[in-house]
Amino acid sequence: MVPIEMGHPDGGLNIPDSVCVRITEEIDMATNAVPMSPEFVYMQGLTEQQQMMFMAQYSLVRKDVTAAILLAFFLGSFGAHRFYMGEIGMGFLYLIFCWSLIPHLIALIECFFLPERVRQYNAMHAAAIANQIRGYAV
Repeated sequence: MVPIEMGHPDGGLNIPDSVCVRITEEIDMATNAVPMSPEFVYMQGLTEQQQMMFMAQYSLVRKDVTAAILLAFFLGSFGAHRFYMGEIGMGFLYLIFCWSLIPHLIALIECFFLPERVRQYNAMHAAAIANQIRGYAV
């Protein structure tokens, strides 16, 4: 077993510096590419008590991406994912036509678009809650 030197970026494994720099840059780009979730963006500038109020209210309205996709995939022909997202009218439309394969096919296609729709839904509600809490702090 070769001892690893902790002072050098390659740990003493004699990896060329150009490779170490490139890998470090790729890691930096990957960590910076991760979007911040809306709750952390809208909590900026709130006091600790306001942040607790925000998280308590946000946890009640927040929707989960995985749950929405699973509902669309397994129960999409009945409009379960639409009901979950609060789109009652579209949910009933899916329910009315559930005997045909059309809602099921549309729901399968929607599985690919649901993550962005859920993120937009969560961001919209996070912004509304943050603005409401900031309005109380006058």
